[in-house]
Amino acid sequence: MAVVANYWQKLLTVFMVVHAPRMLHAGRVTPSPRWAMTSHAHDFHELIVILRGMMHVRGSGFEAECGEGDVLLYPAGVIHDERSARDDPVETIFLSFQAGEMLPCTIVRLVDGRGRVRDMARWIYEDRLATDARRRASLQALGAALFAELSVAPREKADPIVDEIRTWVQRNLREHLTLDVLALRAGLSRYHFLRRYKQAAG
Repeated sequence: MAVVANYWQKLLTVFMVVHAPRMLHAGRVTPSPRWAMTSHAHDFHELIVILRGMMHVRGSGFEAECGEGDVLLYPAGVIHDERSARDDPVETIFLSFQAGEMLPCTIVRLVDGRGRVRDMARWIYEDRLATDARRRASLQALGAALFAELSVAPREKADPIVDEIRTWVQRNLREHLTLDVLALRAGLSRYHFLRRYKQAAG
């Protein structure tokens, strides 16, 4: 998977210099515990920018629980399915685009650690219906800037929950430590704490 991520990041850099992707459409998924998309594929590439909540994604050898700060690339033709977490409904902005280069044949997950991609995705979504030629050109430039930011984005995010909880446990070894106590310390429900800690720590 690291090879795929490196390929994607190199490709994004090439886009900026040679052939920037052409933005086609921007849309939004509003939070709903029942939201789901059964197996499907597109004839265009798609970026999913997760604003908040959690969703399960599966397709082409990829399966993960994804949340705020994650950015997913679905290359054209890759079959995938998605569903929102029932107790933490997902909100996303999706951007479809065309590109003149071959992309990886699997889903790629990148991290928007500084929140810049989320900001640009919101901007693109808000102005998506603009008809003025200058505004449309501005949107394409903003799309290119978004891809430039992704070209330096890490593939995995370091979740601080592991170090925070381990440090707290070491300082409180004499306490009666249960899953509920740890979840409360992390400010999460028992279910979310267990899922997030397992995902981060393995």
